[in-house]
Amino acid sequence: GKIFVTDSGTNRITVFKINEYGKLLKKADNLYIKGKYTEGKKYWQQINKLDSNCQLAYWGLAKACLLEENYDEALYFSKEGLDYASYNQAFSYVRSDRYKNLFPIALLTIAVICGLIIFCKVKKRKIFKFKINRKVSVFATSFLHPFETADLVKNKKEGSLLIATVSLAVFYIFKVLETTAGGFLFTRYNKLTYNSFYTLLGTVGVVLIFVLCYWAMAVLFSGKCKIKDVYIITCYALLPQIFNGIFFIIFSNILVSAESAVISAISVITLIMSGIIMCIGLMVISDYGFFKFLGVTITAVIAMIVVIFVIFMVAKLD
Repeated sequence: GKIFVTDSGTNRITVFKINEYGKLLKKADNLYIKGKYTEGKKYWQQINKLDSNCQLAYWGLAKACLLEENYDEALYFSKEGLDYASYNQAFSYVRSDRYKNLFPIALLTIAVICGLIIFCKVKKRKIFKFKINRKVSVFATSFLHPFETADLVKNKKEGSLLIATVSLAVFYIFKVLETTAGGFLFTRYNKLTYNSFYTLLGTVGVVLIFVLCYWAMAVLFSGKCKIKDVYIITCYALLPQIFNGIFFIIFSNILVSAESAVISAISVITLIMSGIIMCIGLMVISDYGFFKFLGVTITAVIAMIVVIFVIFMVAKLD
């Protein structure tokens, strides 16, 4: 029950002995190791009163509440202790009752997206006449007709800087919400350390640097694009990522870890869609073939890395 610490610098021996908190922790931990979670609950409760930041106490209380089928408290304690396994187990029991009202919302979201696609098809065939701003229509259908969208932006001047900027802003907002409002099992959010400014740099900052670098490299290699058109096409390509943000916020609060493939699949599909819109759009407005476009894009990415490195070094020097 004692620890002797020798200090050759001061020629001293310091004696430490276990206090009441340490005794409680040893008792509770021994029961936890043996799987006697309910027996150790009273000790974890006392420890939690003495030290509300003890992660082991939250783990022990979460396990005990699970065995007692007190799932609401199990969710609370596992979340406080960052115990994802216990949270996943408790959540699988309560979600059918707690989130049954979210199921219609999820269906409504899917219905809205399907309705948007049908609307675009119907409008194209001119079965009905809809009064809608032409530039909004070009943006909304960009993921369905990337070649046509790029041609309209370049030759018909039907791209909109305002819509592109709003799209970029909404993309940033949803990236923040994915972290702060996403499900506990699918995020690693700490409200004490999270800073949305870094998300701003990783979204808006990266997009702006890419636009600048791609335009510069395109001009260098005889591209016929304008920086305005590059910006519009790049921001229009973020539309699938906005949809992905909506899906993530909804489904990450409904699904458990074993069902994460749904979120991964949606993420991959929307990423591919964004890539297709951007690649086709930039090829068309730059008047490039595929391989020349690929070379210019690789050069632009290298230029981005150099620019980010220089900015980082300047910031460090300050």
